[in-house]
Amino acid sequence: KIDRAILELKQDPEVIYQNLWKTIESVNVLISSYRGFEEQEKDDWMVDPLKGNVVFGSGMLGAGFTIRSFARLLCKNQDQKQDPEVLAKKLWGDNFYDGKTQKWSKESTVVSGRGFCKFILSPISKLMTAVNKGELDLVAQLLSKLGSKLTKDDQKLQRKELLKAVM
Repeated sequence: KIDRAILELKQDPEVIYQNLWKTIESVNVLISSYRGFEEQEKDDWMVDPLKGNVVFGSGMLGAGFTIRSFARLLCKNQDQKQDPEVLAKKLWGDNFYDGKTQKWSKESTVVSGRGFCKFILSPISKLMTAVNKGELDLVAQLLSKLGSKLTKDDQKLQRKELLKAVM
């Protein structure tokens, strides 16, 4: 329901992240409450975006991604000379990126942003908002950063259908 959080509720990326984190934690609490599992088996069933067993997305738009898939996309299309698996580990949890120093830290500062918010939610939010407002030039610019582009047929689409094509 990322689309709803962005377009309808107009939530800040950090609020969306916190809600996603709480949901994942709630699922894990439920899993761990079942009796009959050995401790190792419980760990196997726990959901964790870094394990790749959590997909974020939108049912309405028919789109979804994992942390790893988005890390691969970022590394491929933004000339990042980084291993996608290494980047993926920084895109969830308390990992903050400072654009000025181009360094990661475990501590949030005034100028740093949480990896998931800065590299995943913010670009998706900007893209979805631009589509919703009909700002096709901005949509094209944002898509190019992700290694994609609008087709001529896509450019004729309106809001919801364009969102589906873009996502």
